[in-house]
Amino acid sequence: MAGSLPQSLEAQQLSALIDPFGISSYFFDAKDFTIQQKNNSTISIFGYLLINRTIFIITSGIFLLLSYQLFSFHKISSKNVKNKVEISSTNSKINFKNYTTAILDFGNFAALKSIFSFARIDLIYLFKSVAVIAVSILLLFFVGMEMYAEIEKGIRIPQQYASSGLMASTISENFHLLGLLIVTYFINDLYWRSSSSGFILIEKSTFFSKNKLMGHWISISILLFFSQEF
Repeated sequence: MAGSLPQSLEAQQLSALIDPFGISSYFFDAKDFTIQQKNNSTISIFGYLLINRTIFIITSGIFLLLSYQLFSFHKISSKNVKNKVEISSTNSKINFKNYTTAILDFGNFAALKSIFSFARIDLIYLFKSVAVIAVSILLLFFVGMEMYAEIEKGIRIPQQYASSGLMASTISENFHLLGLLIVTYFINDLYWRSSSSGFILIEKSTFFSKNKLMGHWISISILLFFSQEF
């Protein structure tokens, strides 16, 4: 910022018009104010600030109207609704018969195999996806930048030795928040993956569908161990 060249008047005017937050237009209209005026006065809506806010309010209203017109509040679209076939009581015949439900018991060994099967499917989905590779690269970049900043310490503070204790403390101080966000994303992805794809109806029809949560727990535990070791 200190070594950058000042902007031309045309660039300032263009930035004041296309800035969606209105900050550039605010500073452009207040460039002639004194320090006392900037501290005690507020800028009225005029000039480039008025044009900027008018443009983006109208644009936001147009997008909001289009979203309201195109969005469907029904789960089933009216185009996909088929004509219902009415069945009269004269040509329909119902036979009531007694039925019994089977009590299934596959044993503890089969239940344990189902848990590991669910965990294996989750792990294959996780470690073969592009998301894990991208997150690992971003995590390495983030932690590397924090290590460099901890060693360099800027211009006014002397540099520190790159000891293992300094690196470990830097990782432990900066990893928790980013790691929590990453784990939250993957847990949400694993838990709702079947529901979003519509495969959950087939899973619930199986006998060991109740063991899926335990499989998720094992796969997430392995993911946490992998992230800590990585």
